[in-house]
Amino acid sequence: MKSQSIAVLLNGNNHLGFNYVELSSSIVNSGLPPNIKDGMIENIKEFLSPQSKAWYKFRGIPYRRGYLLYGPPGTGKS
Repeated sequence: MKSQSIAVLLNGNNHLGFNYVELSSSIVNSGLPPNIKDGMIENIKEFLSPQSKAWYKFRGIPYRRGYLLYGPPGTGKS
C-alpha cells in the first residue's frame, strides 16, 4: 500500500513554512468505507491548499476546519 502524506502550512510568530505529515495507519485502516475515507482525505488536501486559505481570507471567514467522528466505543474514531 502506498504511503500518503499531506502538506501542512505552519504559520508561526516569525516564520512561515510547510511540514509534510504522513497519514497514519489509523486513517488507512480506520474501517471507514473507501469512498468516505478518500473523500475525507481529498477534502483535507483541498482545505490546506493556498487557494483555499486565500478564499477564506478574502471573505473574512476564519480559516478553520473540523471533523466530527461518531460511533460506538472502540471503532477507531481517535
